[in-house]
Amino acid sequence: MTAAEQLRREGLETGRKEGLLEGERRLLLRQLGHRFSLSEEELAELRRAHLDAATVELLDAWGTRLLDAKTASEVFEE
Repeated sequence: MTAAEQLRREGLETGRKEGLLEGERRLLLRQLGHRFSLSEEELAELRRAHLDAATVELLDAWGTRLLDAKTASEVFEE
């Protein structure tokens, strides 16, 4: 494999990971909005405060907490 092919492969893998992460963020936002009847502004604030810097593992944990949470803030409690 040439250096150019290796760089291309690494770029594709990075893009896949970023796409997966963005998809999980979007799904969690839709679920939060639906479950707690949140406005677009509230969702934007949650995204800035929590989701933009979250790892896949943390997004998965929040998605599980969403199932039992009584409020949106409970989803993000430690």
